Amino acid sequence: MATRRSHKKSRNGCEQCKRRRVKCDEDNPCKNCSRRGMECTFDSRGSLTPPDRPNETGILVDLRDRMLASEQPGEAADPFRVFNERIERGAFFPQEWTGQDFELMHHYTMYTCKTIARRPDIQETWQEAIPKIAYSYEFLMHGILAFSALHLAHLKPERHSYYLASSGFHMTLGLRSFRRILLSPTNDNCCALFAFCSFIMVYISASPTEPAEPDLGDGLDSIIELLGLCRGTLVLAPYLERIQTTPLKPLFLSEFYADVSSPTGSGYQFDGLEEHLAHLHQLIQSNISDSISAESYLRALDRLKASFETIRCFELPLEIGLLYIWPLSIDEPFFNELKQRHPVALVFLATYSVQLHAFSDYWFVGQQGFAWLSRISAVLPGEFHEFLTWPRLYSSQDPIP
Repeated sequence: MATRRSHKKSRNGCEQCKRRRVKCDEDNPCKNCSRRGMECTFDSRGSLTPPDRPNETGILVDLRDRMLASEQPGEAADPFRVFNERIERGAFFPQEWTGQDFELMHHYTMYTCKTIARRPDIQETWQEAIPKIAYSYEFLMHGILAFSALHLAHLKPERHSYYLASSGFHMTLGLRSFRRILLSPTNDNCCALFAFCSFIMVYISASPTEPAEPDLGDGLDSIIELLGLCRGTLVLAPYLERIQTTPLKPLFLSEFYADVSSPTGSGYQFDGLEEHLAHLHQLIQSNISDSISAESYLRALDRLKASFETIRCFELPLEIGLLYIWPLSIDEPFFNELKQRHPVALVFLATYSVQLHAFSDYWFVGQQGFAWLSRISAVLPGEFHEFLTWPRLYSSQDPIP
């Protein structure tokens, strides 16, 4: 009869292994962190030394820690596959690139890049740094052209279908290479991958929530799919510190954050938020009986509150990257609750839709917040509609600070 191998029990492993709930070999650095390209906090003398961090707000530190601890199981859970298939259905495929690509690139560098950001140095990143990276990575060039075509579809309603098909063509070609290269990110390609992820996040913000085809149902699945695509970018977490040392640094917005503990009052106020969040806390207590699930909901609520506070304290004008804090910071158990359409999770999503309203001056966001709220309201059981009062009230107002 075989005997179990003995092993030494220890609580002195590194923080990264503890968060991932895997055994740490207590080397310095440990093999798990070395294999994943992560900074290891294990100290062989028995203490844990936290890595140096820049002066960041709490939600951003929490977000980065959670991203570094996340597991990305690879192609089997590829969140971009369904998106790729949906884009392909509406794309027109010429045999080769056409002269229209020059039109799209010109429009991007002259106009589109300036609509993705409000501050000149961030606009410059989109206008100069990212196209320079795209010279060496064709998938990123396709991402640029796809977003430019989407912008032209917005600007020229009379040619909307034409530019929308062109956008789908370039996004599909870009996704094909991107998904393959994303399986093995390196220090050399991480900036190109991160830039393409950034394009995907703003691209999907412009995606209609109305079902374009009968088999797409009520539109809510499309919304949840969009959140899943945002979360698919977590695979690049081990490379974030490196990317922040490159010309893409302005995209991280770190120099524009005010002190969250001392609100300046210059950001969006979200009047009535605290009372609404208190109601959500009571909603968890009365509807989520399982203690493990309740903890996941409470974490999602804490991160939802923190994301609102970060937007509140950000120096105006708002930058679009703020909109993706909450989808990136929720954990997988809560995201599964969303996918299963649990009513309490949908109420949280309705609350988050208020943030979209604050960014409605971006052409690729527009009235998406109101559309999301309508989709959620249509499927939410009647006894939960009272928790939509605040999101409805706020979304009916003009999006001013």
